[in-house]
Amino acid sequence: MLHTHSVRRLLRSSSLIAVVLLAGCAGSKEGTTSEGIPSATLEAAQVRWADATVESLEQGRHIYLTSCNRCHAYPDIGKYSEEKWPHIMKSMGKKSRLTDEQTQLAERYLIATHVSTAAK
Repeated sequence: MLHTHSVRRLLRSSSLIAVVLLAGCAGSKEGTTSEGIPSATLEAAQVRWADATVESLEQGRHIYLTSCNRCHAYPDIGKYSEEKWPHIMKSMGKKSRLTDEQTQLAERYLIATHVSTAAK
């Protein structure tokens, strides 16, 4: 019989694998940067934030992948509007004990990903 903690750990591992595989699939259908961020995501970020870089988006992606499933499953990026992500990240960043910079990096990654995938 699996304990609740073991089930949660198994679900988190499964969720991480699914997100990584989905991120890889999204990148294979379009141009990607050397770090694996889809070119459309980078372009969406640079339209909104002049200082957006592949590196900053990759940092945001890493924060999202390592922080957002500690307490719950990864949120569906497309489920929330571009306008809602800042409010969500402000609340979740505090709960996850992220710094303001980490929260901003994850928020930018999520918004840019949302915008680039919604445009398809």
